[in-house]
Amino acid sequence: MSFATRYVAPALLGVGAFCVSATFTTTGHAQSTDSVQTQAAMDDWYADERRDAYLFLGVGVATIGGGTFLATRDDDLARGAGFTTIGLGVLTSLLAVTYNLALDPKHDELSDDLKRDPSGFKQRETERLRGIADRFDLYRWAEIGAMFVGAGLASYGTLSEKEAFTGAGMALAGEALVLITLDYFASRRVHRYLDVVEHFEPGASSSSLGAGTGFMLQHQGVF
Repeated sequence: MSFATRYVAPALLGVGAFCVSATFTTTGHAQSTDSVQTQAAMDDWYADERRDAYLFLGVGVATIGGGTFLATRDDDLARGAGFTTIGLGVLTSLLAVTYNLALDPKHDELSDDLKRDPSGFKQRETERLRGIADRFDLYRWAEIGAMFVGAGLASYGTLSEKEAFTGAGMALAGEALVLITLDYFASRRVHRYLDVVEHFEPGASSSSLGAGTGFMLQHQGVF
């Protein structure tokens, strides 16, 4: 029995099981918030999203570089991993660039909406963020599925002595694991921002809520 069959595939399956359990984790609740605190939470979320977009782009570029190196090797395992990795890296990079370009216009639009129509902002932004949170659940299940498929391909390739399948499976599972990790933290952030918006009270002030400084300290942590 090879190293990939004995150790890699079971490890990937174990991580996938952990990610399934993480899908059902919940976050805490915020205090009531005013417009200033809600704007600050929005700014923090978009700053983190921009950072993650660049991080995803870096992962994509690094993946393309690593895949190119592997694809030029002489053995089937490396080439199988390399060509798979190149494709995944290109897709990740394109999605990162597209997402990053959309962030600033949306941030400006929401900031204007909060100032112009606080009550409407709360309703519309709550619905939008709930949709994003739901999509993160779908992304996680898709990534977990990709990890299991990759582990299966790696095991099949090892058992049938088809190293190209082993390499492709390991590359797919490894990329899925990276995306699961990044999306886990992104999902926590969107739930934290959603919690702020849901507790936003249009027309309220920090003095009337009595929670200005304490609230901001509570929600400035980065996961």
